[in-house]
This record gives sequence, C-alpha cells and structure tokens, in this order.
Amino acid sequence: MDQDSPYSPPKAGYAGKNHIIYEDMRALSLTQRLSRLRYACYQLTAMVVVALVAALLAVLSGAVGAQNSQPVTLLLIVLAGAGVLAMMVYMTGLTVRRLHDLGRSGWLILLMLLPVLLLPLVMLLNGGATLLLLVSLVQPLFMLYLFTAAGTAGMNRYGTPNPPNSIIVKVFGGFWWFVCVLVLFLNLAMLIFSVFAPELLSEWGGDSQLQQLEQLEQLLQQLQ
Repeated sequence: MDQDSPYSPPKAGYAGKNHIIYEDMRALSLTQRLSRLRYACYQLTAMVVVALVAALLAVLSGAVGAQNSQPVTLLLIVLAGAGVLAMMVYMTGLTVRRLHDLGRSGWLILLMLLPVLLLPLVMLLNGGATLLLLVSLVQPLFMLYLFTAAGTAGMNRYGTPNPPNSIIVKVFGGFWWFVCVLVLFLNLAMLIFSVFAPELLSEWGGDSQLQQLEQLEQLLQQLQ
C-alpha cells in the first residue's frame, strides 16, 4: 500500500503537538531503543529461557549418555554452543539498544572488553593495586550507567522512546533492575574496600576480586 495513502498506518515519530507515535517493540531488534526497565526485563527473560533450555539439554544428555550415542551427544554439544553464541549476540543487542536510548553509539559496548585487554597488561607491567582497581572499575561502572541513566526524552537519532511500560515490565523488570543495581554496588564496594580498607574484607572472611587479581599477577610473574 502506498505510504502516502490516508489508509496506510502512521509512521513512528512526532505527530505534532509533542505527540509521539511509538515504534512497535521487537524483542530481537538490534537497532531500536531500550529503556532501563525493559533492558532489565528482557535480560531476565533471556536468562529464564536459557536456564530452561539448559535444563532440557541436561536431561537429554543424561538420557543419551545412558545409551552411549555419540552422534546425538555431538548434536547436543553443537546445540549448546549455538545457544551460547545466540545468547551473547542477543545480550549484545540489548546493550546496544540501551546505549541508543541514551543517545550514545552502540560502539561504546567495547568498553566492556577494556578490562579484559588491559588487566593482563597492567599485571605484566606491575602497575600496582591502584591501577588494577581503576581498570577493574570500568566494567561495573559502565553497567551501572546502563541500568541507572535515564534515556533521552523524546526522539533521538535512533528513533522513538519505548511505549509506556506494561505491568509485566514494571514488576519483573523492576525486580531484576533492583537485583542488578544492588549487585553492582556491592561489587564496586568490594573492589574499593580491597584497596583502601582491606582489613574490613579480611574480617568478613572473604577474598576480594582484587586479591584474586593480585594472585593472578604473581602467577604470571612466576611464569616469566
């Protein structure tokens, strides 16, 4: 149907008097925007689906193992690998969409890889605990930004904002948002305490992530 026809559906965007026609949300889109609660809700949904599929594969694997069927076992391994790859692509797409909602380029997701690339280099160069801390803070701070920053009001170059949240998004998205933000704050606190107040962590009887990094640094030095 001709887009100029009065019977064609309205295009997403501004429709005058600050009224916005929202885009239809697509769960598998890699280009749309994603609000904070939808970002959390879609993550939780994906994790539940993966958990159910993993449980199913575990049951099938046990049944196949009893029959010693190597072709079926190989097929299950391939399916599991494909599932992991699909999950990585989907989670990457969610993060890109969240960045779009913030008016940022999706390429900022590469910040997630920064600690992976810099931590071995810092360890090899004996950068010290403070530099290790700074590098280790990149990922949780970036994730905290994704979960807490408000999206662009109105349209931006990536499209319209999300439609008003449904009850399901508010309940399940709000629950997972709270859990993720709490975990991120605890992670940041553990990293900071491990440098500036390690005695507190020793009293609690737990090894911090930074202590584990320092142990890895010592191991790398021994291998040199």
